[in-house]
Amino acid sequence: MSSLSDVITIWNARRLFNAQRSAFYRDLGASLAAGASLNGLISEYTKQDVPGISPMMILWGEGMLAHPGSLARATTGLVSESDTIIISAAEMNPGTAGTLYQMYASNLAQRKAMVRAVMLPLMLPAFTFAALVAVLFFFKLVIYADMLKAVPLKFWPAYGAFSYSVIEFSTGLGGALVAATVVGLFAWVAWSLNNYTGRGRDWADRTILPYTLYAQMELISTVTAICSMIQSGIADTVALNKVASNGSMWMSYQMEKIRAHTSRGKTVLTSLRNLPLPKMLAARIVVLAGEEKLAEALPELVIKSCQDEIVSMVERLQILSKFVTMVCVLNLMSFVGVLMLGNIAFSEASQAMSNATLMAR
Repeated sequence: MSSLSDVITIWNARRLFNAQRSAFYRDLGASLAAGASLNGLISEYTKQDVPGISPMMILWGEGMLAHPGSLARATTGLVSESDTIIISAAEMNPGTAGTLYQMYASNLAQRKAMVRAVMLPLMLPAFTFAALVAVLFFFKLVIYADMLKAVPLKFWPAYGAFSYSVIEFSTGLGGALVAATVVGLFAWVAWSLNNYTGRGRDWADRTILPYTLYAQMELISTVTAICSMIQSGIADTVALNKVASNGSMWMSYQMEKIRAHTSRGKTVLTSLRNLPLPKMLAARIVVLAGEEKLAEALPELVIKSCQDEIVSMVERLQILSKFVTMVCVLNLMSFVGVLMLGNIAFSEASQAMSNATLMAR
């Protein structure tokens, strides 16, 4: 598909499907585990016009006609990288595909909870900044403009002049530079999360909040996916290669660390201490991986440990969001307080100008 209409169709189908991914893969896994036909399920979803899912199933059906027998090839470019990893892994071991899809659905639901918890602390500063800009321009163009017409700035006391200078700076070149810096920094962070692996990235992944959150969320999801594949009978190194070949530049960089570890005869899970996972989670996994008697139960134990960590992360993020809310409100109130000084200064300046006029008479 190459035309603009096809691109829009795929984009819209992915947008609708992403909201239903967890429920879809859970149902798909249960159906396959019960012996249902994959092609029959795709056809049924299409016929029933299931909201959010049917548009993607139409594309899947077209892909299956072009690539019969391989859902992974049929859905290439239609679903996310993580979906591609799981779909191709399920094809490698069809007998456990149902279980793998169900575990993936659980992983998606947990990731969705983490994303929701992350969004509030990230969005509040943006909303506060937008509100502050609106307030500043309102004060400058409406309130201060009227006051300056009535009383020139030369009659205002020092704190009134300071209040006006804050508005002039914030709505002028100074404010534009601050806004450009913030937007540029945001754009760099958004790009670098997936793509930058150069000097300082390992330090950032363990130290700077946006990077630590991203690293922990991505790696917990990835470790869960690898363990799900291992439970489904896929060798740990094969599962690792699946993730590395379909992941972002940053994820491939992390997987290379594990490859270096496994090249020395170690297992995949014992290498996790080298990754920017939460320290307690990584330490627990490494300890469990060192017990030979736990070899068969290890993937399930790791998945449960990751689930526990997700719950803990969500709780911490909820606390963080409350703190961020408080800081944003205080900052907004402090700016409004500075601006309100202008009202007080205007009253004093009006009196001073009146006195000056009387004395001149």
